[in-house]
Amino acid sequence: MRDGGGLPDTEPDVFVEPPCEELPPIYNFDCDPNDPRSCPAGQGCYSFAEPPTRRCQQEVFIASCFFSGSGRQSESCRGHTDCAPGFHCIVTGAGTQCAAVCDPNSIERQCPRGLVCRGVDVPGVGACF
Repeated sequence: MRDGGGLPDTEPDVFVEPPCEELPPIYNFDCDPNDPRSCPAGQGCYSFAEPPTRRCQQEVFIASCFFSGSGRQSESCRGHTDCAPGFHCIVTGAGTQCAAVCDPNSIERQCPRGLVCRGVDVPGVGACF
């Protein structure tokens, strides 16, 4: 008992969730986002991340062929399929725009002059900014 308070000297119960087991991400790639030729004509290979919806769930990275649009570098887009094969729809400081896909791990120059390759949400996939 605390002096003069009449209450027990205990801390309130606090629930602490146990840590999650570190699980590797899942890759569901039907095509190669860095190779526009990995999809049939008229389609592009678009990649995206599917974040976990529950605690301790793995993140899923997906790349699939979809019918493509015609958007090129810096053209406005609402989603990947607004962009031509070899381009992804990326949120930039100048709005949502098509950007050329590049490999952020490559040492070769892949972006047009004045732009640099930066990684996006999917490991091994980048865009020219």
